[in-house]
Amino acid sequence: MLNFIASAYIPQGNDPFNTIVFGLLTGLVGIVGSYGVAIILFSLILRLALAPLDVLNKYFTKRNASRTAEFKDEDAELKKQYAADPMKYMAARREMYRRNGYKAGPSSLIMVANTVVTMMVFFAVFACLGQVSTANLRLQSEELGKEYMRQEIAQTIKDENDEYTTEFSEGINDVYGQYNERFLWVHNVFRPDTWTSRAPSLTEFGNAVWELEFDEAVLAAVEIDEQEVLNGLRPNATDEQKAQALADARRTEYINQMHASIIANLYPRNSSGWNGYLVLAVLVPVIMYFSMQVNMTAMQKRKAEAEKKEAEVGYSMRQAKAQVDPAAMPQIDPQKMMKYMKFLMPALMIMFAIQSAAAFALYIAAGAILQTTMGLGTNKLIEKIIKKQEAKRDADKPTHPVINPHTRYFKKSGGGK
Repeated sequence: MLNFIASAYIPQGNDPFNTIVFGLLTGLVGIVGSYGVAIILFSLILRLALAPLDVLNKYFTKRNASRTAEFKDEDAELKKQYAADPMKYMAARREMYRRNGYKAGPSSLIMVANTVVTMMVFFAVFACLGQVSTANLRLQSEELGKEYMRQEIAQTIKDENDEYTTEFSEGINDVYGQYNERFLWVHNVFRPDTWTSRAPSLTEFGNAVWELEFDEAVLAAVEIDEQEVLNGLRPNATDEQKAQALADARRTEYINQMHASIIANLYPRNSSGWNGYLVLAVLVPVIMYFSMQVNMTAMQKRKAEAEKKEAEVGYSMRQAKAQVDPAAMPQIDPQKMMKYMKFLMPALMIMFAIQSAAAFALYIAAGAILQTTMGLGTNKLIEKIIKKQEAKRDADKPTHPVINPHTRYFKKSGGGK
C-alpha cells in the first residue's frame, strides 16, 4: 500500500491546481489501494470534467458550419455584386451574418477556453506526479539508509563470519517494498517504464541520505586516503576547510558502503533488471497517433463539406482576403498542419514516456484512450443533434417565395454593376 508520507514534501499550498490534483490522487489511492488503478480513474474523472467544454466546442463548430449553408443563395448574390471589390464583399458578408444572428465568437471563445484549461491540467498533473514520484524515491532511499544504520547499531548487519544476516536482508527488503508501487509489468510506477534500475542509484541514494545524522564515531572510523583528499584542495586552504573536506570525504565513502550493502541485500527481483519493458513508451505514441488520425479524418470531412459549400457559392472569404493582400494573408492549410502534428505529437509523447515516471506515462495513455473513445461518441451525438436542427429549420421554412428586403439596400449602397 502506498505510503503517503510523501505528502510532506509536496508544496501543495503554493499551487491550487497542484493541490487539487494531489488531493484527488490521494483520495483515489486510499479507495482503490493501487496507484496505477488510481491514475486510470483519475484520467477518467478529468476527461469527464473537461468533456462539457469539448462537447460545446465541437457543437458550435458543427452548428456554425451547418448554419452558413443557409446563406449560400444570398452569399452568391453578394459575390456577384462585389466581385470587383473583395473588401466590400467581406463587409457585406459580415453584415449578412450579423443580420441573421450568426456569431462565430462563442465557438472561438470556447475553443480557446478548452485549450487553455486542457494545457493547465496537463502541466498541473505533470508537475504533481513528478513531485510525488521524486518524493517517494527520496523517502525510499532515506528509510533504507535509516534501516542500515539501525541494524548497524544493533550489530545485526553481519555475523561473526563477516556475512550479511537474514535479518538485515529481510529488513532492507521490507523497507524497500513499503515505498514501491508495482503495476502490471512496471515494478515501480515512480520510475520510468524503461531500462532504469529498480533499485535506487548511488546518486539518488546519496542525495537523499546526505543530510541524515550519522554516528560521529562511525564516520571517524571510515578509512580514506587523507593525503589524496588534501591534495585536491587549494594550497592556501585553511584548517577549517581541510577538516570539512576530510569530513565530507568520510561521509561520501560511508554512503558508498551503505549503498553497496543495501543493493547486495535486495533480493534479485528488487535489485536487478529493468524497471519496465518500454511498453508505455510504445503504447503512448501509438494511441496518440490513432487519436490524431481520428481528428484528422473528422477535419477532412469538415473541409470537404466547406469546399462543397464554397463551390456552390463560387467565392470564399479566404479567396477574398487573398485578393486584398496575398502577402499579408498566408494560406495555412489545417489539414497539412495536422499531418505534421500527427507525427510530431507522438514523438513528443515518446520523450515524456521515457523520461518521466511510469505514473505520468500511464496517465497520458489512459487519457488518450478515453479522449478518443469519448470523442467518437460525442461526434456522432452532435451530428444527430445538428441534423435534427436542420430538419426543423427546413420544416419551418415557408413554401411560398419570399422577397429579401435587404437586396435593394445592398444594390444601392454597394456600388456594384
